[in-house]
Amino acid sequence: MALGDRVFERVNFRSVAIGGANQGASAYDAELGWVLRPGLKSAGFNTLPYGIRSNGNDATELRSGGVLAVGDSFTAGSEVHDHQTWPAQLESLIGQPVMNGGVGGYGTDQIVMQAERLLPVVRPRVLLVGFLSQDVLRSGFSVYGAPKPYYTIEDDRLILNNTPVPGLAPVRDNKFAEFVKDIAGYSLAVHRTMMAVARDVWLATPRQVYVRVSNDPIDVTCRLLQRLKRQADASGIRMLLVMQYGSGAIQTWTAPSDDAVPVNACARTMGIQVVDEFASLKAVYEQDRDALRNYYVMTGDAFGHMSARGNAHVAALIADALKQPAASGRAQDYTPDRLVPGDGTNLIARSESLRSVVAGAAFAALTPTEASVDGHAVYRLAATGATSEHYVSLKPVQAAAGGFTVSMYAKPDAASCLRVVLFDRAQQGMLADFDFAEVSARPNPVGTASARRAGIAAAGGGWYRIWLSARLPGDDPQILLQLTDKDCKESFLPNREAVLLRALQIERGQSASPYRPTSGPGSPGFVPGDGKNRIAHADALETIVGQSPIATLAAIEGSSPRAWRLAAAGPAGEHYVGIGEISAEAGPYTLSLEVKAAGTSRLRLQILDGTIGTIGDFDLAEGGALLTQIDATRFGDVDIRPVSGEWRRLTLTAPLTTGRAHILLQVMDRDGAGAFAPSGQAVELRKLRLERGHAASN
Repeated sequence: MALGDRVFERVNFRSVAIGGANQGASAYDAELGWVLRPGLKSAGFNTLPYGIRSNGNDATELRSGGVLAVGDSFTAGSEVHDHQTWPAQLESLIGQPVMNGGVGGYGTDQIVMQAERLLPVVRPRVLLVGFLSQDVLRSGFSVYGAPKPYYTIEDDRLILNNTPVPGLAPVRDNKFAEFVKDIAGYSLAVHRTMMAVARDVWLATPRQVYVRVSNDPIDVTCRLLQRLKRQADASGIRMLLVMQYGSGAIQTWTAPSDDAVPVNACARTMGIQVVDEFASLKAVYEQDRDALRNYYVMTGDAFGHMSARGNAHVAALIADALKQPAASGRAQDYTPDRLVPGDGTNLIARSESLRSVVAGAAFAALTPTEASVDGHAVYRLAATGATSEHYVSLKPVQAAAGGFTVSMYAKPDAASCLRVVLFDRAQQGMLADFDFAEVSARPNPVGTASARRAGIAAAGGGWYRIWLSARLPGDDPQILLQLTDKDCKESFLPNREAVLLRALQIERGQSASPYRPTSGPGSPGFVPGDGKNRIAHADALETIVGQSPIATLAAIEGSSPRAWRLAAAGPAGEHYVGIGEISAEAGPYTLSLEVKAAGTSRLRLQILDGTIGTIGDFDLAEGGALLTQIDATRFGDVDIRPVSGEWRRLTLTAPLTTGRAHILLQVMDRDGAGAFAPSGQAVELRKLRLERGHAASN
């Protein structure tokens, strides 16, 4: 009694807490997935025809000509009695009938479809569309606790999927546990205790499954609102959007969510009056943090749905909005963004030398493999180190804001999931989780990027083509590749998790085009290596390099093929040897050699032609290569690949114009420093060759 609950009436408190969506209160619906059963009767939760929730009065039939409210559990009024929902309290404030068509668990797609179903039945003068900010994301699911309809956008049109909605698959329910919950739900003491100590277990239903689909929930929601607004305009119905928030959003966010803001904006554009409760509740919280507890149903320190007072607050905001002039604007005033096809131009420089465009890594290694597929390089992304997240990020692509699509081929190698993140310099974008076991793609927003989509398709040989696209509000898109474990969890202790990758591409537009390499075979202007070594007497390097006071190059006796040891010498400083005056006509040239660590795993190569050229920094241990272009160099490439044992094949490409080339081979410190005091730093090298072309011959 002290808590204000009806302890002397027959009330199933658990059923009220989940909005009557359980314990037989909901029914399968082929169009909407589920609806509230009509004619439910209890002390706290009653329904009228079409599953309309009672406002706690004596009405037993629907009343037309007033207000129709549709929404999710915040509109339906979970955890409060009939007369405490905001539609019921709004009816008292405005003196007009308000029909509550809210249904717990609905996404924005189901809410709009529910409104379209009830409009010809209720024939209201005002339509209130209640959204929780989370409802926008729910429109990106085909199963949200139970199967539901969902929409995709194809050829710039809304396409309804999953219809008729499949029924629940047979499962082994614990009927005894459900029976106990049903009986115990009538005890206020049990309900309060379970809500405090095991809320999720107490409210859980036997079949809670969640399956994402590849669509853009914001775009889908705005297009559905536009469709509904057209119907309202045709019938002369005033339409308002009521945006609500859970307690966590009010406490932690500084502004409405990244999903609520664009939906509010598109609604206003098409003439839908918006009532957003965020600012008013945030003001309550900032003035007195404990006061917010009065606006939500509290079980101990756990916040639930809105309380009677919270619903009164919402009802007052709506009543004030109805006193204002109706918003101007028509449905046609809103123009959805059109999806632009991918232009096919790969913006990743040196796409066949991914190690050269890696910006950083955290507990992960991206290394080339010896094999290739369709002539394209294959890389292995593997988790390393301790329990953590495991990812590599690529360097940003210089491009203005707009729509972009990332695509690649991926093959699981002791891992079943891969996360790909696309974002701009302001960290706005999207991520997609690709589950190779389920062959599914689950897109998620990161900030305010729009038009978010993702997809996956089998490509033969255990490979999958995966892609994701988004319209980025900022410049310079960047890609992050992250491994997740077999359960698709982000943070884990590595246990050989790895994925093979190839044909990585980022292009303008919002669909994936066939892969176009920007380096290596198949790239524009590619000239294959001619196999002719421009280094005279390359089999006797010690004679053409000679000795210097800062580095030595000595042949290794008995080596086959012949190899040399390049070692740092002399005082502290840089340590290198050079080969000069190599005759080479104008064109692209590639320097290649095989190298093995012997005291250091770092080596720098340089190809110089007057004031231009390229520098390649190689890490033999990590399999990394970094390219630096000097002055007016028009192009360049760098790569490192395993060959046999501890040997690695290094390649460096540069343009030559003057007819004379110079090569420098520089030993680096173990930490990659160029200047140091020698203490055994050395490498072994063999098969040194400079040939004309963009790639090294075998």
